[in-house]
Amino acid sequence: MVGVFFTFEFFETIIITVITGVCFAVMLPYYQSSPSEMMMNNLASLILLTLFYCISRFAFSYRADNYLQLKAIEEKTWKLKLPAV
Repeated sequence: MVGVFFTFEFFETIIITVITGVCFAVMLPYYQSSPSEMMMNNLASLILLTLFYCISRFAFSYRADNYLQLKAIEEKTWKLKLPAV
């Protein structure tokens, strides 16, 4: 569940997902000889990488919204602290 613990930007998430999927697909024939097993493993990889991508995007948007809310609160606090001229 790396997507939950680290905040990746959009292109970082895409690159990590694609590289992981390609490496898995390239290395899989060395460990599986049956075409049906390879197909099932590639399908499982696709599902897990899609899940990673979705969780990563969800965590990023949550943290971005939280950051924007925090900045808005800081700005309102700053305006309240300024003396009326």
